[in-house]
Amino acid sequence: MTMYDSKLITGKLKRWEKFMKKYSLPSYEEIPNLGLYMDQVLTLMNQYLAPLTTTDVEDTAITAATINNYVRVKVMPAPEKKKYLRIHIAYLIIICTLKQAMSISDIQALLPANLSDEEMQMLYYEYSRCYKASVLFFVNEVKDETERILSTGARLLESEEKEREKRIGQEEETESEEGMSEGQIEFDRAVKNLIFSSATIANFSKLLTSKIIGLGGKEFTEEAVADRTV
Repeated sequence: MTMYDSKLITGKLKRWEKFMKKYSLPSYEEIPNLGLYMDQVLTLMNQYLAPLTTTDVEDTAITAATINNYVRVKVMPAPEKKKYLRIHIAYLIIICTLKQAMSISDIQALLPANLSDEEMQMLYYEYSRCYKASVLFFVNEVKDETERILSTGARLLESEEKEREKRIGQEEETESEEGMSEGQIEFDRAVKNLIFSSATIANFSKLLTSKIIGLGGKEFTEEAVADRTV
């Protein structure tokens, strides 16, 4: 059975919430438009996206081969004389922040590869606004679970500290009883509830996204509605 470290988890949650409330994608004007070579693009993208990466390197890493594939399948425009301008970086930011929840083909349906700079600027502005709003929405949705973890974690740490002081006051340190304390059990339950909530939100968000994208280009008919239960 997994036992979660209260100091590690509560510290991470406090830092995570503080970071998420402040984090936003770079503005369109902040993206360099000098014409970057591939190695410079990779460095820049890692700076932009490093805070959003997970422990699964295969899902989060961006490589030259990945970018070349995006160009090949026409999900973004080709570089100009091997140089990537602001519009290319904007495409990459959108693609890389969406690909965790969407397939490349679905992203391609939403993101034409032939946008002008003005069109991309407008789209990127709207995307950044929605992105920030969604981040804050998610933080608020799991707030009850995170607060429960912080409160139970604080009680657990206080209990553990009192137990340590009690042992130190004795001539010989006594061994702790086997198994988890009630405080640890309560803390672990709160952590698992947060995991369940986050995973469920992610699942239904992905499901809704897929269903809405699947309706693109289709007309409303009673037969189509009857064929769908959701």
